[in-house]
Amino acid sequence: MVGRRHDKTGRSTGAMAASRFAKQNRPPQGEGFVWFTRQIMRSPAFRAMSLNARKLVDRVLIEHMDHGGAQNGELIVTYADLVDWGIRRNSIPPTIAEVVALDILEHRPGRPSHIAGKGHPQVFRISWLPTADEPPSTKWCAFKTIEQANKVAKAARACGTDARHNAKRDPPPKI
Repeated sequence: MVGRRHDKTGRSTGAMAASRFAKQNRPPQGEGFVWFTRQIMRSPAFRAMSLNARKLVDRVLIEHMDHGGAQNGELIVTYADLVDWGIRRNSIPPTIAEVVALDILEHRPGRPSHIAGKGHPQVFRISWLPTADEPPSTKWCAFKTIEQANKVAKAARACGTDARHNAKRDPPPKI
């Protein structure tokens, strides 16, 4: 099995053992990609994310790739995009609160749309990637244990429900 060169202890040096493997270990020509480091993928913050949070992050990453990796910090994702991606509409606010509390994404509401029924788009920044003005953030490293990250994520989901959404609901009928 040939892949990467190894040092005396048997650990990978990161250098490719042969040039043909270096050529094969790249994204396909013309395809967008986003890099994940081992550090972020093993971090308690990343591991504590719920399934909806992973879907949200995946949708924002796709938006990032759609813009050639040049618009981080200005990535616009609408509720309709997230619903199409498999997140229930009433689960979107708690999910956004969760990823923001875990410092995986940064969020701000966008400008309102003047098209009837389109609402406010959501604007995101992928925290572990740089923007044109800012270096990558490492706030997500603050969580030292998975239990600590789970506690923060659960609290954020509980507080993240949209009060306006709940106020619009009709009370259950009395039997």
